[in-house]
Parts: sequence; C-alpha cells; structure tokens
Amino acid sequence: QTDQVEFNATGTLSDVRTEVLIRNRVLTAPRLEITASDKLVEIAGPGALDGVAFDAGWRLPLGQPPEAARSSVTGDLEISQKALDAFNIALPPGSVQGAAIGSFTVDLVKGQPPKLALRSDLRGARVSLAPVGWSKPADTGATLEVDATLGDIPSVSRLVLDAPGLSAKGSVGLSADKTLDFVRIDRLQVGNWLDAPVDLLGQGRGAPVAVALRGGTLDLRRA
Repeated sequence: QTDQVEFNATGTLSDVRTEVLIRNRVLTAPRLEITASDKLVEIAGPGALDGVAFDAGWRLPLGQPPEAARSSVTGDLEISQKALDAFNIALPPGSVQGAAIGSFTVDLVKGQPPKLALRSDLRGARVSLAPVGWSKPADTGATLEVDATLGDIPSVSRLVLDAPGLSAKGSVGLSADKTLDFVRIDRLQVGNWLDAPVDLLGQGRGAPVAVALRGGTLDLRRA
C-alpha cells in the first residue's frame, strides 16, 4: 500500500520552456530543481514568465483526494512596466518606472481559477497616479497588497496602497479585452487636500482614465 512505501528523489530540469503549463504564456528557466518524496513534490528555481523574472517554487502535497487536489506556487517576481505589459494590465502610461520585487503565493485548486496574494514594499520602482498628481520616488518604501483571482479576465478583490502622501484601499476590474475597466477606491487620501471615495474609469486602450468623485472632501487651496 502507498502508506507502506517511503521514497526520496532529486533531479534537475535544464533549459525549460513550456507554452502549455500556463495557457497562452511562455515559461522559461535555465535550471529547475526537483525534489520528490512520498509526502511532497516540489519544483523550484529562477526563470521568466513572458519575459518577467521570477524565483519561485511549486509544491504539491501527495495523498490528497483527486477531486480536491491542491497545490501552490510561492516566490518573488518583478513589478515593473514590463510586467504590467506582459500581463495586459493597462495602467496609465508612466504609472510604474524601474522595478520592485514582490512576494507572492498562488493557490491552485482543481476546478477553480487560481488565487493570487501579492505583497511588496515597492522599493526600486517609481510609482505615480497622474490623475491625482501623486508619485513615489524609487528609493521610498510603501505597502502594496493585492488579492486577485486569475481567471480568463483577472479581477482584484482587494488592493491596498499605503505610501507617503497617499493611502488607498479598493478593488480593480478589467474589461473583456483585459484593459482597465475600473479602479474603485473606497477611501483615497492624497496629501492634506483629498479624502474621498474615488473611481478611476477606463475609457479604452490608449485613452486617459476618467476620475469620478463619489463624495468626501476636496480642498483645492491645498492641492
């Protein structure tokens, strides 16, 4: 019986390239390490997804019922304009310059879209929100938290950005062509002049976003 068998094995995958592991995405890696035992299978190492660098590991606990098989991917990835372009996240031009590192976990459950949790201090990236005239220098830290569902059209159920001069909590939706549909911020605080719920509304690829204030306080004397 399987519970009477113990095994341990290690191996190496070299010059990895696949276009089927993640649909419509090209994953490459020069070298991935494999560890397998009677309890766990893990594949880990640095690589790139559509040219976006990552260092991650996939873990599959064994002995799970097939109908509820669950695995996970954890690691670090690049946050940059290149990453936004690769994943068709059409934020306003110039929103991100340079690159930061984010730590992420993707939960994979059979029959369900993947769930992503991403956290970063955004050091190394200059981030700006042109519609409200705010920007963060690359060497300044911040808090970014993203919880998303990675279906055919990704959605962000929770977005938190807390940085000097700006605090925002809300959600993000993409349209059918995966351009920005909306950023719904339940409370946006910018400097000492804006404290309000705000929507940023996409108007199609290449077009500037529209800004809708849904209440709150706006003091142009301090803007």
